[in-house]
Amino acid sequence: MEIERIRTQISSERPNISKQKEEDNKVQQSYNVKRDTIQIRLKKIADEENKQSEELSQLNQEIGTLRVDLNDASVHVDLAKTKLESLNAPLMNTLLTYVDNPPPVFKYVMDLLTIMMDKPKSFGPKLFKEEKLIPILFEQIVPQYMDTPTIEKAQKLFMRNKFDARDAGNVCAALLPFFEWGNAILKLAIIQHDLNEKEYLYQQKSDAYADFVDGMRLEKESIQQVQESLEKEIEEFQRGANKVKSKENEFDAL
Repeated sequence: MEIERIRTQISSERPNISKQKEEDNKVQQSYNVKRDTIQIRLKKIADEENKQSEELSQLNQEIGTLRVDLNDASVHVDLAKTKLESLNAPLMNTLLTYVDNPPPVFKYVMDLLTIMMDKPKSFGPKLFKEEKLIPILFEQIVPQYMDTPTIEKAQKLFMRNKFDARDAGNVCAALLPFFEWGNAILKLAIIQHDLNEKEYLYQQKSDAYADFVDGMRLEKESIQQVQESLEKEIEEFQRGANKVKSKENEFDAL
C-alpha cells in the first residue's frame, strides 16, 4: 500500500516537475540573453575606447614627426637667410638687369615671393627694385602666420616649378639665395600649417576621448551593478533548479 501511495504521489508530481523544468529553462534563457547583452555592451565600450586611444596615439606620432620636420626646415631657412644677408650691393644690382624681362626661373622666384606676401604677381618687379628688398621680405613673409589660401596658392606654383638651384644660379649668383630662401620658407610654412592642424585635431579628439571615458565610466559602474544583481539572481535560481533536479533524481530512483 505504501508503494502504491508513493507511486501515486510521483505520478501526480511529475507534471509539476516537468512544468517547473520548462519554466526554469525559459528563465535560464532569459538570464543568458541579459548576460550576453551586458557583455556585448561592455565590449562595444571597450572597442570604442581602444579605437579612440589608437587614433590619439597615431596623431601623436604624426605630430612628433612633423615637429622633427619643422626643426629641420627651420635650419634650412636659417641657412638660406644667412646667404641672403651676405649679398652685397654689387651682387644685388645684378638682379636689376632681369627684373623687367625676367627669365622663367627669375619670374618663378618673384611670383613665389609676392604670393607669400599676399601681393599680386604684378608687384614682383617693383618689389625687386626696392633698395631694402631683403628686410622687406623678412618682415612681410612670416611662415608661422601664413594663411591657408596663401600657402595653397604658393604650393600650386611650387608644384608647377620645374627649376632647381642650378637653374637659378645660372641666371645670376644673386638669384640663388632668393630661390633657396623662398622654397625653404614655403616648406616651413606648409609643415607649420600641417602641424597646427594636427595639434588642433589632437586637442579636439583628446577632449572627446576624455568626455567619452568619463561618460562610459558612469555607464560601466551602472552596468556592473546590474551585472552583480543579475549574478545573484542566477545563483538563487540555480539553487532552486538544483532542488527540482534533485527531486527528479529521487523519483527516478524509486
